[in-house]
Amino acid sequence: MAFDAHMRLTSDNPDRIALICASSREQISYKTLSDRIELFALRLEAGRGVVLIETDNSVNAVFAYLASLHAQCPALLVDAEATAQKQQLLEQFPVLYVYAAHDDSLDIRQAHRDTPLHPDLALLLSTSGSTGQQKLVRLSHQNLRSNAEAICRYLELTHRDCAPTGLPMDYSFGLSVINSHLHADGRLLVTGKSLIEDAFWADFRAHNCTSFSGVPEHFKLIEKTGLFPTDAPSLRYVTQAGGRLSPDRVEALARQGDADGWAFYVMYGQTEAAPRLSYLPPHLAASRPGSIGRAIPGGRLSLIDADGNAITRPGITGELVYHGPNVMMGYATTKDDLARPPETDCLRTGDLASFDADGLFTLQGRAARFLKIAGKRVSLDAVEERLASQGIEGLATGRDDFLGLVLTKVSDAESVAADLSEELGIPASRLHTCSTEHIPFKANGKPDYQTALALIEASAKPETRVEGPRLQQILAAFREQFPGEHISPETSFDELEASSIEFVDLEIRLGAILSDLPQGWHQLSIAELDTHEDTSIAKATPRFYDMAALRSLGTLLVVLIHIVGDKPETGLRLERDSLLFATFDMLSYLSMPLYTLLAGLSFAMLGRTEMSPARFLSHTVRTVVIPTLIAMFTFAAISTVMGTRFGIFGLDQLIDTLVMPYAHFWFINAFIMMSGGHT
Repeated sequence: MAFDAHMRLTSDNPDRIALICASSREQISYKTLSDRIELFALRLEAGRGVVLIETDNSVNAVFAYLASLHAQCPALLVDAEATAQKQQLLEQFPVLYVYAAHDDSLDIRQAHRDTPLHPDLALLLSTSGSTGQQKLVRLSHQNLRSNAEAICRYLELTHRDCAPTGLPMDYSFGLSVINSHLHADGRLLVTGKSLIEDAFWADFRAHNCTSFSGVPEHFKLIEKTGLFPTDAPSLRYVTQAGGRLSPDRVEALARQGDADGWAFYVMYGQTEAAPRLSYLPPHLAASRPGSIGRAIPGGRLSLIDADGNAITRPGITGELVYHGPNVMMGYATTKDDLARPPETDCLRTGDLASFDADGLFTLQGRAARFLKIAGKRVSLDAVEERLASQGIEGLATGRDDFLGLVLTKVSDAESVAADLSEELGIPASRLHTCSTEHIPFKANGKPDYQTALALIEASAKPETRVEGPRLQQILAAFREQFPGEHISPETSFDELEASSIEFVDLEIRLGAILSDLPQGWHQLSIAELDTHEDTSIAKATPRFYDMAALRSLGTLLVVLIHIVGDKPETGLRLERDSLLFATFDMLSYLSMPLYTLLAGLSFAMLGRTEMSPARFLSHTVRTVVIPTLIAMFTFAAISTVMGTRFGIFGLDQLIDTLVMPYAHFWFINAFIMMSGGHT
């Protein structure tokens, strides 16, 4: 099964599973998927036209998207909850079909029949941060197919791979997961569950998902909640995009993946490129954690200076430019744009970058006025245009963790901020406002954004800790996180239908109030949080040991058994009639059980006995066999150079020292084990 040149699915193994519905547990084969696509395409009876799909990460939404591609009707994907954006799109563009995935309803708007559309137009996606008049990215069949092929190549996707739809389907990153896995003949676990739900990860494990994709805020969330699937034996790789993840987190995840047997891919992209532009090979993630890597297969990255000249020397910063078959056809702001042919052969990203001698690129900042907040790209110029359209004078500024508005003559700045955060789809707590009598300008008459940013930062309200009853402190934390919302003691986090980013922010606030924040706190009302006495979580019974301690103790006993005795060559020589000698003499009978204990503990600490045979063998070779061989040959070499009785001076000594069960290489291995290594 793969996409053909027109993004239609072609079958080669119809019985293979394509979709798994997390809610119903239904497993849909590629043959059934093809049949459902054909049936849905028949419903598009009014001819070729734009299909607006209200997506909700359901199988219905997937059917509608694939059927639109199959019928050559450009799909326009919109989050089902984004009602204001949907209304604006319907007013701005000639949408022929409106499909609601939640109830499988299709509305045909006959007035928009026979709208001129370019024959290659396949998909329309809103640029992140669009406000007011929508600006859509026009993507062709070639754009989608070439990017899916490139992703399949560098992730080495096959029919054995399975990915959850953990990202919104109308988000280009989330859609690329769907496209690439279907192109590879793989499986998709279609789920609308949130990352903060244990049920999401239970489904992840139950259906042997091989990958997980997230934006920086997701990784902050799952680290905070302890939900990262480190105990999922099927996990093969993890991908990150949608903004910059700090280098220390990249390095930590890369090393964790290397230890646990999965690969960590850092990726960079934009919706305008359908959406992947580059990736950092996993083997470089730990050593080059700040890099976005190299161009995807079939693409090319380059840099230009302020005059548009190519930069050819490493270490020089310039604007990042991408060439490849996945570069968009262009933008659309009016109905006439939908019939326009491709208008560019390259993508100027608006990001500043440099490359090193190895050809790896690193972002250095932004040339254009864009922010990346919670994985969403926000155009500051578009925000200012939106304010101006409402008759509001103001400047938009900020950093990648907040959007700031410097406003004049606004009586209700909080209302303006609330409306804007809803339009942009970013948490209200990430939008700060500041009122001033006059907008700051430079001497040349241009807006002074540096001064505007300083005004925002100076006026930002510090997080205040309300004194008094705990209930009032919790209420204050909720109200500060969700300005403008009606918050009462009966309110719970889940009722607010907030994002995963807001989950992390609020959990940090509550953690300063509640010393023991209960598991599942997001489902409890504020009143229940106030009265919670940690009865839902059984405290761990203190232990005087752990696995590492047991293994170290066993190793220490083996060492002591071998160095204590009454012979001249013994490290710790004792008289045979002493009590201490008698004690160790009795312990010597435990040597074989101790060897068995150490072997069992070592394999238990691998934690990978549920792996596939091939992965378990590979992990064992890397963590046990190779370190052991290094220890053996190191001991033999040192013994030979020093001329000890354990040196190798002939074939018989080679066999005795390296093969016989009482070989003494284990002294080195014991040191490695006792000093914290996982050999």
